[in-house]
Amino acid sequence: MSIVSKVTWRYMKKNKKRTLVTMFGVIISVAMITAVLTSIGSFLDLFLRREIENGGAWMAEYDGIDQEGLDQLYAQSDISAVMLRTELGYSPLPEENMRDMNKQYLYIEAADAGAMKDMGLKVSQGRLPEAPGEIAISNQLLADMGDIYAIGDEITLDIGHREMEMDGTTQILGQDWGYVNNQQYPDSGGERFVSDDLEVTYTVVGFVNVGSTDYTWSAGYNAVTFLDLDTWPAEKKLSARVIFDHVDRNIYERGRQISELTGCENFRMHDDLLRYYGVTPNDHMNDFLYVFAGFLIVLIVVGSVLLIYNAFAISLSERSRQLGMLSSVGATKAQKRRSVFFEGAVIGGISIPLGLVAGFGGMTITFRCISPMVSMVMDSNLAIRCVIRPDIVAAAAGLAVLTIFISSWIPAARASRISPIDTIRQNKDIKLTRRKVKTSRLTRFLFRFEGDLAVKNMKRNKKGYRITVVSLVLSFTLFLGVAGYASMIQRAMDVSDNTSSYDVYVTMNPDRIEQASLCTSLDQVDDYNIIVRNYLSLYFKEADSQKIITQDYRNITMDFQWEDYGVQFIGMPREELEKYVASAELDASVMDTFDESLENGQIPVIFLNQYNVVTDSYQWAQMEVADVASGDTFGMTLFGYDVDGNSHPISDFTQMTVAEVTDQVPMGIAQRFRPFTDFYVITLDQCVTDMLKQSQNYKYNIGGSNTAFVYMSSSDPKELSEAVSQVYDEHRGIFIDYYSVWETEQSDRSLAFVMQVFCYGFIALMTLICIANILNTISTSIDLRRREFAMLKSVGMDSKAFNRMLVFESLLYGIKTLIYGIPLSILLILAEFEMMRGTFSFGFFLPLPYYIGAIAALFGVVLLAMAYSFSKARRENILDGLRTE
Repeated sequence: MSIVSKVTWRYMKKNKKRTLVTMFGVIISVAMITAVLTSIGSFLDLFLRREIENGGAWMAEYDGIDQEGLDQLYAQSDISAVMLRTELGYSPLPEENMRDMNKQYLYIEAADAGAMKDMGLKVSQGRLPEAPGEIAISNQLLADMGDIYAIGDEITLDIGHREMEMDGTTQILGQDWGYVNNQQYPDSGGERFVSDDLEVTYTVVGFVNVGSTDYTWSAGYNAVTFLDLDTWPAEKKLSARVIFDHVDRNIYERGRQISELTGCENFRMHDDLLRYYGVTPNDHMNDFLYVFAGFLIVLIVVGSVLLIYNAFAISLSERSRQLGMLSSVGATKAQKRRSVFFEGAVIGGISIPLGLVAGFGGMTITFRCISPMVSMVMDSNLAIRCVIRPDIVAAAAGLAVLTIFISSWIPAARASRISPIDTIRQNKDIKLTRRKVKTSRLTRFLFRFEGDLAVKNMKRNKKGYRITVVSLVLSFTLFLGVAGYASMIQRAMDVSDNTSSYDVYVTMNPDRIEQASLCTSLDQVDDYNIIVRNYLSLYFKEADSQKIITQDYRNITMDFQWEDYGVQFIGMPREELEKYVASAELDASVMDTFDESLENGQIPVIFLNQYNVVTDSYQWAQMEVADVASGDTFGMTLFGYDVDGNSHPISDFTQMTVAEVTDQVPMGIAQRFRPFTDFYVITLDQCVTDMLKQSQNYKYNIGGSNTAFVYMSSSDPKELSEAVSQVYDEHRGIFIDYYSVWETEQSDRSLAFVMQVFCYGFIALMTLICIANILNTISTSIDLRRREFAMLKSVGMDSKAFNRMLVFESLLYGIKTLIYGIPLSILLILAEFEMMRGTFSFGFFLPLPYYIGAIAALFGVVLLAMAYSFSKARRENILDGLRTE
């Protein structure tokens, strides 16, 4: 260690407080950088594992590949695994055991061992197939149809395909199509099964949970048999999925090259998996994550540079005489520069490892605490884990080193230019003229001698004053920038939130609506509503819409470039409609109006006229959307489409008569409304059903369908969800679908909590950096004025005068910080808003509670820091202060 380094080391030990505060700032900085990078890496790891669990680990798929193409695949040195599978077809199930008429088949696939593993099959009974002639069947079949098959059974299947006539052509239906009945497509007569004259006998060896590919709406229950390439007919093509041994940005080009080499019929990459490796082109999620992480890291680095730079700058001011004396005895510029860099190296050598440990340790604890909530959000049993990767360690350490280097560069350059004469006389930092320290008479009148003295001191030592003010301004601005960013994320979640008035719903065919009592009669149900939705494209005539649409709503729809005003008819059974009329406090005579309109061949409706609408600034506003009144009648236009997709309006498809207008939304209708959403009108369920039947008489493709929804709410939504789920599983043939809104909202609340943990944790750590920076700057600035205070005490300045000077200086620092800090923070938050607007939709706003808290904290921290430093100066002996070196 050189003599200059020894002197620097001795100085750092002597000034332990400043050294420790600087090290504390570096530790927090490294910990925060580590936490941000670790969070991104850990969440990407979680998303990657979830995608592998749900969609498999394959990276490229080559469909329709023959034996020659397979040989080419196996010859590629950069492919670590090849997994083979193929679709065999459908086989009808025994009708006597069928309870769900929407699932009438077994859907059989053949797969080799690698493909079965990649499919994520989880064995509940028995085992997976290991030889041709063995089959494993989905657990869902047992749940829906009972024990019609058992392990060891030999079953003979007639394998074929499903098809239907559509627009004059035969459409082959795959597993992505649900069962098609003649009500959905009356012109085609529904789907039909066509045998491929292939009968195969299988031995049942297991039952499996197929996972994400066993869709509730698919027409067939999944089943898998073993694919043996040695016995597979060479003329039959297969689907091959591959895993590459290395993933980089050339993987898409490599996949395309292999597809040309093999001559496959279809080729695709596993985009949903590769995005988590960071190689998917035009991936907005990864772009957002990287921008988000980059922005946070920039804030951390700026805050850390500020803290460390101030520490080095103040240290240099204090050591300037020492460095000048070293220069007078032969110290070179390089040695003086190395003195500052040595101080930075010592601080970094101790702080960076501690910061890495703190960052990884903190995120490990955090992830363990929030893992159950993250699992709920992800709807997965996978736990988030703290991923410690070499590149994350290197990046965090590298950014920390860069931060310290940037912070020490200017002070080191200044140190190299120190002149022995100037530093011994100590007249470089403070250069005075009478005009420069002149103060106004008003200052002396208002704040007396002590205030006048405080102003003179700031003018006398402008350099130190500016360092302190800049430090305060940047700390204030950074804190509000982070708080604003966290508030915007919270606002984005609030805007997307659409809390429902119900907890659970099931869907069913309107013809079976009387069987809704299987759910509505449950003890857990406190309230329920039954509605039939009509998905026909019905619109107001242009002349009517010009007359009735309110100007406020029209302005919003024009901003969204939407000028079509449609109507969605919501049907209710008469009993439910009467209940709704009573709850909305409408006159009971409305039902008589309904009956009169029906006799006149019109559709009577209750018009929902007030909605919580999202505005052009992406705020929610309660407003009326149409100027309608009881007795108004409108002819509704229906749109049909020909085979080329051209629309054909059918004017006066039906007459709609407004029986009543209300702002009371029934259970099951969205509380929030977007400008491209159809208006809601309430009528009888029979009217909705009749409209659909009438629409089928036209030659154009009308589309549309009727679906009955049973919405339920409970004081104990968890028990209700479990009870309705059990009813749904027991009566799959009656109910089409089941959905627990409560579980989804629980997931949303967990996601909000996780985001708040990260945002407020980040705010807390940034607050520590800012407070440490303020304390370090203020206390050191006061320490450098020990000789000044000793001189003031020597001429009779008492404690009260010191306190008045303290308060006035604190006010000056605080006011000056607000003058610069508030505009800068607004600009920073505006930049954050512009950065996030492409991902989230909401209006610009300022986090006013944080502003109020930051202003109060600013004056409080400055006052406390100065009070602490002043108290030390007041206690010091006058002679010791005057002798300060």
